[in-house]
Amino acid sequence: MSFISPIDERVYVQFTTPWASTIPNSTGTPTLAAADAVRHVSCRLSATCNLVPSVAKTGSLGRLVGQKGRRLGSFELTVPLQGSGTAGTAADMDPLWTNIFGQAGTVVASTSITYSTSETVTSLTIWKFRDPAGSNIYNEVLTGGIITDWEVGGGDEAEATLTVRGVGVFTSNKPNFTSMSTTEKGGISAFPSEPSSVTYLGTPALAFVGSFSLNAVTSFSVEKFRVFGSTGRSLRPAFGSYNSTVPIQGPRTIGCDFSLYEEDTSAMATLRHKSYSKASFPGIMAIGETAGNIHTFNLGGLTLGPESTSDNGAESIVSFSGNEASMSALGANDELTYVAT
Repeated sequence: MSFISPIDERVYVQFTTPWASTIPNSTGTPTLAAADAVRHVSCRLSATCNLVPSVAKTGSLGRLVGQKGRRLGSFELTVPLQGSGTAGTAADMDPLWTNIFGQAGTVVASTSITYSTSETVTSLTIWKFRDPAGSNIYNEVLTGGIITDWEVGGGDEAEATLTVRGVGVFTSNKPNFTSMSTTEKGGISAFPSEPSSVTYLGTPALAFVGSFSLNAVTSFSVEKFRVFGSTGRSLRPAFGSYNSTVPIQGPRTIGCDFSLYEEDTSAMATLRHKSYSKASFPGIMAIGETAGNIHTFNLGGLTLGPESTSDNGAESIVSFSGNEASMSALGANDELTYVAT
């Protein structure tokens, strides 16, 4: 019996635009490469196959066996918030940001990459390879992936992370690949071997260093914050198909939560009143301090959610949750930009 460690695995992510149900390939051979590797904290790839129950009367109180129904893939992936180490050079996690925003970032050489929202639906192919490299090891691939929800947190004494969740056409696996349908194979003829000589760019950013600004005020004392979003994108099945192969979009949501140490200042009093007045304002939340690994989230039109206070510790904490960002004008799509510098 072989021992399989949960940490002895590697993840690779590929990006396709516009959305496609197939794996990037050349005449059936995946174009997977070592450069597609993404350092990760956790990765769950799942496949759901519905059971269509038999409803016909049987003449007894028992049931006949049902039939396999529609199928869907899903994923949850957490990666370090990790730049390339060189300003203006895309990070390993670039495919995730490109899928979230719907388009590639705008590059200023040696300076920055700015990601802004497009309403184009794009797709991810997510591979997971595990050791030992046996014929029955459960290596997996999710095809046609769409991120539905994501979040980044700052403030804790830890490495900052990006977590994404979403759906896909299906998640296939190496041992049973030959028995999968043509759609579930994603356009490739065989499950590939893992690329060799994998390297990763940069190092993870620390969650407790960076900068924070609300309504142009930079003097707040921050305990922690979280930036999150729901893309409004998903997949639905089409008549005649067992798999969900039609990308759809609904309204997106961008928001943040944050907790501040309470202070006797006019800026704090003004901010707290905005939870009541619902007056909107800009927010800037950044993680990192070293060029090539600074991650800045520019939130427009922030409207504060409910305020809560905690006095359980040595200092009073004021928290605002469910704060929503909004566009500056019809069609502006400027609730959020993410700038990697």
